Amino acid sequence: MNHAASMPSFLPMFTSLLIVLGLFAAAVWGLRRMGLAPRAGAGPMRLVSQLALGPRERVVIVEVGERWVLLGVGASGITRLGTVAKGEFPASPQQGPAFGALLERLRGGTR
Repeated sequence: MNHAASMPSFLPMFTSLLIVLGLFAAAVWGLRRMGLAPRAGAGPMRLVSQLALGPRERVVIVEVGERWVLLGVGASGITRLGTVAKGEFPASPQQGPAFGALLERLRGGTR
């Protein structure tokens, strides 16, 4: 008695499943490349600028809603250095004051 001939073959079904999953993954990748699908972590926060101060220390400006938050990031943690209304300073250093001037103004200095 030959049982192999009476059993259904799972190979075509398994191959079809792999093709459908591959097409789905390709569609998601294509939508993300075109900017039509949100990426993981996309939300109300955006990194505006950053300045490395050392191998593990940096100062970053993060846009949160309508505010820019200046953060100090180091090995010991993250510290809020100040906040400012969004767009009060240009995002690129070529258009406005140097990052140091922005840091001083956010920290309350007179520069």
